[in-house]
Amino acid sequence: MDRTPENTRDRALVESAREGRLEAFNQLVELYQDYLYSMTVRVVRDPDISEEAVQEAFFSAYRSLSRFSGPSFRAWLTRIAINAARDLLRKRKRRPSEPYPAWEDESWQ
Repeated sequence: MDRTPENTRDRALVESAREGRLEAFNQLVELYQDYLYSMTVRVVRDPDISEEAVQEAFFSAYRSLSRFSGPSFRAWLTRIAINAARDLLRKRKRRPSEPYPAWEDESWQ
């Protein structure tokens, strides 16, 4: 098991958050929000998608804290954020901003 000071700190915060202490999870958010944003923006190259992905990653991580068992919370959280960013990017590509072209005349009828 990796016993770096960061992993030890993160595990203590995760355990505290699992016990219902929201301030412990908020500390994890403060520690990793900028890091996750920089990682996701490199992958998707869109600041808006990156912001949304980071927010979704934290929601997902909070809901899934009971399933965290790895040595590195940071690695686990990064994987969640990258997957969220890719999912959002795919979703936006499937749904264009202008769903139908504007017709200048009635020729389509």
